[in-house]
Amino acid sequence: MRKQVRQEEPPVLKNGAVTWAASWSASRSEGKPWRWPVKDGIPVNQWILEPLRIQTASHCSFCDGFPVAAVSIETIEHFHPKSTFPEKAFEWGNLFYCCTRCQGAKKERFDPGILKPDEGEYDFARYFIFDYTTGEISPNPISTTEEQQRAFITIEHYKLNDGILPQERRRWLQIRRKIPEGELDDFAYRDFLS
Repeated sequence: MRKQVRQEEPPVLKNGAVTWAASWSASRSEGKPWRWPVKDGIPVNQWILEPLRIQTASHCSFCDGFPVAAVSIETIEHFHPKSTFPEKAFEWGNLFYCCTRCQGAKKERFDPGILKPDEGEYDFARYFIFDYTTGEISPNPISTTEEQQRAFITIEHYKLNDGILPQERRRWLQIRRKIPEGELDDFAYRDFLS
């Protein structure tokens, strides 16, 4: 999970977030289907995906998989799930570019301890360590107890050590050894390979 710098809120959200959140909440309480609103012939989620994609350089905000569009459907992760926090459904600071694997792992769960990649004090090495032999990440043992707990919660919620992720990180480590210095940002799992 790489540190992110939150980009400026897209104008489409500034102008419609409150209305859309109310519409989404009303549709949900009435049991009616809800669709993304359309602006200038384009669904609003497409207007939001572009700045989120730029913010992460096309990497998943949580597993750092790259490029998301090549292995997954590009999704918008609601850090605070919209089912539990409907008022945050269209809040810019609540939205992250995400792969379907990470989004499907977290689903509608939330824990206040989950690390948010755009938090001011967030830094990968502060919370996590990478095991080069297994490809797994774990809480950094020299971090505070609270920081270790937050790392553990984040790993569990996004299932960052499940499935093929550890093997993929190990494979990328082998590839990394062949990449010239300074060209790392275009590859998956950047934080695990530096």
